[in-house]
Amino acid sequence: MSAYATCVERFIQSDIRNPLYDKPDMISFSAGRPDAAVFPLSDISTAFHVLFSKGELVQALQYGTTEGLGPLREKLAAVVMKEAGVVTDTGNIMITTGSQQGINFSAQLFVNPGDTVICETPTYLGALNTFSVAGAQCIGIPVESDGMNIEALQQTLEKHRDAKFIYTIPDFQNPTGSYMSLKKRKQIAELAAVYGIPVIEDAPYSEIRFTEEKLPPIKSFDTSGMVIYLSTFSKTLCPGLRIGWICADTSILQKYVLLKGTSDSQSSTIDQFLAYYYLTNSDWKARVASVRQVYLKRRNTMIEAIKKYLPDTISYVVPEGGFFVWLKLPILMDDKELLNKTTAFWNVSFVPGSGFFPEKNKNNYIRLSYSNTPVDAIPEGIKRLGQALQ
Repeated sequence: MSAYATCVERFIQSDIRNPLYDKPDMISFSAGRPDAAVFPLSDISTAFHVLFSKGELVQALQYGTTEGLGPLREKLAAVVMKEAGVVTDTGNIMITTGSQQGINFSAQLFVNPGDTVICETPTYLGALNTFSVAGAQCIGIPVESDGMNIEALQQTLEKHRDAKFIYTIPDFQNPTGSYMSLKKRKQIAELAAVYGIPVIEDAPYSEIRFTEEKLPPIKSFDTSGMVIYLSTFSKTLCPGLRIGWICADTSILQKYVLLKGTSDSQSSTIDQFLAYYYLTNSDWKARVASVRQVYLKRRNTMIEAIKKYLPDTISYVVPEGGFFVWLKLPILMDDKELLNKTTAFWNVSFVPGSGFFPEKNKNNYIRLSYSNTPVDAIPEGIKRLGQALQ
């Protein structure tokens, strides 16, 4: 008899943690980490100094409220969410320990074993794992270059009227880089109202955009209170400050507050103070704009190398933001066999695409991350991948 809960058996180990990626001279296109070189060290240092000098250190070392630090929530509501196009207030925001916690809480809040969850296919592996461990049956809606297929979504909603929620990453989706159109954002908000189904809008990459056009979140079109917005500072500030947030209707948010209270009571008070002082005392908009340029250069370098070194049988879409390029291999190629080959003989790694699908037998896709690979190493890494594909 196993001592472990049955849900543990449903967990899928991420290929991102493959020890082969740590080999010497490995060029890694695997983990979607931000580049440490863009961390605002001076601004963070200033935030630490302000925290110590303003006499609030004792408060920062003490327990705080489960909802999160009031001034930070006010700043998120009045500045960050307003900038995104969402009119809200402090009572609609709860601080989370990274946006992954928001995904975990969503599964705990809505899913019983055997329930149906609707998500994109492919989609974020961390979300798939979370839903699987909760016992959900995930039904995938195909992702197109402008977001999930709305016709397929509506057909699925008709067939599965008991589905618990829709999970979507509208901005530069992980893993495909897809950027959902304005029309589809409005349609999903409308479907949420018509079918009375919550929408979990996961927006970790919304600020990492390479286009002038900034599309408003699905939450901005929410007339029913059914859209739950998740975001984080991990991609634009630094992931070591484990600060994310949930923006939701008050009645729903209070359920999340209860879950957080029984989980970790609150997010780190020190981290919350630092995030607040960063937003208050730095030109964070200019900082984000400079971060975009770093990742834009890497994206361009990767796309140029793909055009130069990869065979014409490989297809892809140039992402307009985010961290990833999604490659489709010829149908008879296997993603994991290719990874074994590239890591063993060519010292280049990537993430096999099969893990991003709720359904099986999708083995001819791979995800390349350019976010944390030195720009001068990208062409050589793509060249090696091209040699392995010959």
